[in-house]
Amino acid sequence: MRLIRVLTLWLMVLVILSGCIIGNRKVVEPKKPINQEIINSEEVPVNANQEVIQEEIIQEEAISETKRVSLLSVGDIMMHVYQLRRGYDGASYDFSDAFKYVSPIIQAGDFAVGNLETTFGGVGTQKVKNEKTAFRGYSGYPTFNTPDVLAQNIKDAGFDLVSTANNHSLDTGVKGLLRTLEVLDQNQIEHIGTYASKEDEGSIKIIDIDGIEFAMISYTYGMNGFTLKEDEDYMVNHLDMYDETYVNEMLEKVSLAKKTTNGLVVVMLHYGNEYKALPDENYQKPIVNQLFEAGADIILGGHPHVLQPMALKEIVEEDGSTRVGVVIYSLGNFISSQRNVDGKGPHKDIGLIFEVVVGQVDDQRPEIVEVAYTPTYTHWSQKAISVIPTFDIPKDLALAGTDQQRIAYANTIMMDHMKHYMEDEPTFDGLFYRFQVK
Repeated sequence: MRLIRVLTLWLMVLVILSGCIIGNRKVVEPKKPINQEIINSEEVPVNANQEVIQEEIIQEEAISETKRVSLLSVGDIMMHVYQLRRGYDGASYDFSDAFKYVSPIIQAGDFAVGNLETTFGGVGTQKVKNEKTAFRGYSGYPTFNTPDVLAQNIKDAGFDLVSTANNHSLDTGVKGLLRTLEVLDQNQIEHIGTYASKEDEGSIKIIDIDGIEFAMISYTYGMNGFTLKEDEDYMVNHLDMYDETYVNEMLEKVSLAKKTTNGLVVVMLHYGNEYKALPDENYQKPIVNQLFEAGADIILGGHPHVLQPMALKEIVEEDGSTRVGVVIYSLGNFISSQRNVDGKGPHKDIGLIFEVVVGQVDDQRPEIVEVAYTPTYTHWSQKAISVIPTFDIPKDLALAGTDQQRIAYANTIMMDHMKHYMEDEPTFDGLFYRFQVK
């Protein structure tokens, strides 16, 4: 059962009061055991008129409260024209078949997030750039606009939050951006990265999952050449193609997030180069290191549309203490129409579900105790394009030879690729590859 509480902290207030907030946080010390003391009658002077009283103080043992929660994340949730066509039954749309095979896994986590790489701009509200990718007033690549029902399908699949900061945030303009947020709100899906007001942008979303806090932040490198007016620039958390000023603003927000929560800081970052299997040395790796130094604990990358490896990093704090951070440089595609039919080229049809298990003892700062991943494959049929877990193939699916080859590739070579930067070997529980951190 999920117990989720969402808090919103405003930066302008926190910049002024952050010291007071931290200083006034109530810290509950764990109860210390009371030593058991027994007065020995042989050590007490005894006389005829004295009654020896033996006093025993009952030992009270300290009981520590230990919590564990799991954060699940997936990559790009996209809707190309092939999915639009299959989701339409002649009267209405439904994309629930896209998620039905993986929803039990998503729902089993305590909190699930993904990258929403489309907009809910409304039917017929955009000028279509490519008629071949348009369908009944909606469109796929290059300017995505998807029926609202996708939000309900995402919610039903088990997702709690989506990042809306990516290079397609403005595919249906400012009106589409605002309407996308409205549709997500209507379906009770939390969102980060794009905003309807300066007040919203100047805030940090704190998610409380069963008593453990996560500060959630999202940014994109850019917006496919779309621009915002100066007085609208707050609407998208973007780096203006890695401009130093914008990068520093992101780092400042991460640093402030760390100071305002006793939990962990999660950054969902849309960056890097498309279809590259490894992170680049010029932007991805340096920015990841800067984010860790600023206070990030979990970094979830996207945009390349293919999987890039994960890595653990020991971060040394100013006081000499250490903490462990985790990054997955790219989560790849989760659901899309991008394929790899001949085994050559980018592996755009293979993704994964990434799990970070976080533990907390009493009021100590939470720690990452375990990371895990399981591969997924985008399966095509005449009726639906669906995500399937490759270690638990649905029995009702008829797999072609090409599908079987791709699944075998996902389960072997791609899973080895994900541990490219890892020193230890994971254990396999039948579905997830697991690395013990603590």
